[in-house]
Amino acid sequence: MIRKSNFNKKMMSKIEIRKSLDYLIEVSKSNRELKLEASFVDSFDELIEFESRRTIDNFDYWMNSLRVNNKWVGISGSWRTINKEIVNDTSYIVRYLMNKGVGILTGGALGVDFIAAEIILKEGDPKRQLRIVLPIDRHTYLDYYDRMALGKYISHSQAESLLSQLKYVNNEFKEIIFDDSHFYEEEFLKIENEEYRKKSYRFRNFLVGYGCDCLVALCVNESNGVLNMVNKMNSIGKDFMLTFYEINQNSTEVIRDYGKLKIPRLLKDYPLEYTLKDHLSN
Repeated sequence: MIRKSNFNKKMMSKIEIRKSLDYLIEVSKSNRELKLEASFVDSFDELIEFESRRTIDNFDYWMNSLRVNNKWVGISGSWRTINKEIVNDTSYIVRYLMNKGVGILTGGALGVDFIAAEIILKEGDPKRQLRIVLPIDRHTYLDYYDRMALGKYISHSQAESLLSQLKYVNNEFKEIIFDDSHFYEEEFLKIENEEYRKKSYRFRNFLVGYGCDCLVALCVNESNGVLNMVNKMNSIGKDFMLTFYEINQNSTEVIRDYGKLKIPRLLKDYPLEYTLKDHLSN
């Protein structure tokens, strides 16, 4: 749905989806017209502490220093559960927005975020059209996924794919990553600190919502994180497009092996030569 205008995505043609995206871009105001959208910040009051105000100020500076004339659309979606339909829809939406000259703001996660970034990195202009917001500094985030690859929560191929993508971005376009987090690296990495990591993820989501002019959300199985983000956008009058999906998490159609993740018509390799190393060179 678009705020104040509901639709069922499964009943829409691609022409209708394009019209919905055009409407979303047209009606959304430029978020950077204001230094601080107090109503949006206040809606995340439980996350806003003294030190996080510094992070917001630094985020503002980062967005403004890299800002070009295009609008910025935030992407929110499933990281845990995706299938061919999610891949195809995300690909279609991102390519359409990219070809309209719109910038994409993502959270650097698996799933929808990963797909969106892959397309822009291989087909678009990352310096002008991609911004990645991480919940913790990039070195710690990569270290965490190195450790996650050894656990039960994500597959080895998922971890390796995200690590490869983010290391490539850090090597070639490091300025498009925002990782000036006020969360502590040691606490983030502790296996038992799941609630601490969730808080950092919620603050990351806040920055994506705060920084974008409007939001495209692909919600799988009534995801609390995605719906919370949409509710925050709705509460302050920011426009969004919301699409619902129902996916059986135990189904064979769920893509867990990213070696088998096929984004339609996408190049296999990144356009700039880059040899993946065990550790960041910077």
